[in-house]
Amino acid sequence: MVARAMLLALVLVVLCSPLWAWRTVGDEAALKQQYQAFVDKAMAEAEKGLAAQPAEVAQARYVLLAVADLCVPAGGYDSKVPEATVTAYKAAVAKAWASDVPDDAAFTAMLKANEEKLNQAYIRAFYIADNADTYTVKTVAEEFAKAGSKHPAALALCLEIAGKSIPPAACMKYTFEGDAGSIARAAQQLMANVFGGPATIQAMCKETFVPNAQDQGKQELARAAATNDPDELKMYAKFAQEYVDFIAWADPDNAGGKELAAQTQAVRDKAKKIYEAQLAANRVPPHRYAGGDADALREQMKKAFMFEQPHSIVRVVITSPQWEEKPHVWTGYNAVDVGWYKLIDGAIVIKLTGDNTCWVHPVTFGRRWLGHGDDYGDLVVYGWADRYQILPQWVNK
Repeated sequence: MVARAMLLALVLVVLCSPLWAWRTVGDEAALKQQYQAFVDKAMAEAEKGLAAQPAEVAQARYVLLAVADLCVPAGGYDSKVPEATVTAYKAAVAKAWASDVPDDAAFTAMLKANEEKLNQAYIRAFYIADNADTYTVKTVAEEFAKAGSKHPAALALCLEIAGKSIPPAACMKYTFEGDAGSIARAAQQLMANVFGGPATIQAMCKETFVPNAQDQGKQELARAAATNDPDELKMYAKFAQEYVDFIAWADPDNAGGKELAAQTQAVRDKAKKIYEAQLAANRVPPHRYAGGDADALREQMKKAFMFEQPHSIVRVVITSPQWEEKPHVWTGYNAVDVGWYKLIDGAIVIKLTGDNTCWVHPVTFGRRWLGHGDDYGDLVVYGWADRYQILPQWVNK
């Protein structure tokens, strides 16, 4: 979780900004070219819409709003494209908003009416970094995929809102000062993201997240190198696989990602080999109970044993030589439980109905003193230890 929190800090700003903000990673010359290319594409789309007016005015407004953060100074920031481009942008805006310009009140009412639709269209892909407990690059990839699947509905919403929007300069000012400024920001960012499209999403992930995903995956593999516990190895391989899957999605030809995938598979292979060796050596613990009621006690253990998956009990052994008496004290929220128990250990060997694998469940059973004489209650499960698998040929040996 610490590793994921580190990655979180690197991507939080990017995810909470329009998707083209990934271009802030790189040298200034490259940024200028990318900003310019993005605006040029929008201007070309706007001109097509304006040439077909009035039917496509909403389309023109949508693409002009999509690049508003690049062309309109707002919040103390300068525009990110040359002045000549800004001049051309202003001319296109004047044409797109030559008529049917709502006032702030109508704009506010429209935004509020579309707030829930925006929440649905904008989806968690752009907020998921807010939660360090659930954030992984895998969930980012999944959410971006969902964003792609919602693209048609999101585009329709962008066109609807853009058609009823105030002009970009007023809109950018409104995002800081308006009664529904946060909704206006979400709308403008959604337009930038939708206009950028899946290619922009993948490019952002490739250039911004993939290097970090490689580093985080290597850290998981380093943790795996420090253990020979098969369960821990499988856990670290699972974590590393999240990064492998993400890199394969964002940058399928990435050599580092392919190497990480091979190393992750090697960890899984190591875990399997160790587990198979342990499985071959696993045995049912010996029966040690010296009491004459062993058969009756085994039946009571069967009755008390609880396991959710469909199974059959194939063997019961009593691993304690005798009962042990022990005081019991438990404290919880607004409650205290004090008692006296007779305890005895056993091992329940089960066969799962689904795959016929056999498992040994070490269980401590107990009888609670009823508070008078030598009277104790029915046998119950008092405590569990970790189960382990056993090969079928060793169940009765």
